[in-house]
Amino acid sequence: MTNKFDELAKRADKHDFAEEMETGTWESETVDDPMISTSIRLPRSVMNEVRAMAEAAGVKPTAWIRRLVESNLSPDGQAPESEFRVDLAARVRRLEEAVLVLSMDHESSQPRPDNRSAGRRRSTRQPVTEGDIHTVPYEGGWANKAEGNKRVSNTAKTKAEAQAKGREMAKQRGVEHVIHKTDGTIGEKNTYPRSRRNRG
Repeated sequence: MTNKFDELAKRADKHDFAEEMETGTWESETVDDPMISTSIRLPRSVMNEVRAMAEAAGVKPTAWIRRLVESNLSPDGQAPESEFRVDLAARVRRLEEAVLVLSMDHESSQPRPDNRSAGRRRSTRQPVTEGDIHTVPYEGGWANKAEGNKRVSNTAKTKAEAQAKGREMAKQRGVEHVIHKTDGTIGEKNTYPRSRRNRG
């Protein structure tokens, strides 16, 4: 029984590829800084420490060693952020946003107690209003933060993207959307009244 390699070898022995090479195209796309493989010899005790450090960082030992080398060669002493970490951070942000939207939907769908029932007194407490939404500069990008919250609700790379997210949040909550300038001062305010759907 012949395998694929044997078939290719027989074809290569009997076939003239000159014509195909004349009409074919060469792949010329290259990478500016291609990765190369190398091996290093380390004492077992050192390699065991590398494995432990890599496991604690959640990466393979080879990736941990590469980070160490890159950070030592980098002018600022910081290893470049890997595509995986950037992608992971973006996925975490999207997940946080989805959880926020789901929790807001859950709160708005909860039945309210009927205070008009016999034997019950009407509550004298004022309804809790959610804080206004502020679109602000944040860590080299932009974020939305609800008044009264210590943490930001979501982040975005551009002001326009953050502004769109903030507008939706303000509309859902029926609050004011305060858009800040890059220097932190207020640039614009938009008020969105609570719709019947969003009222308690």
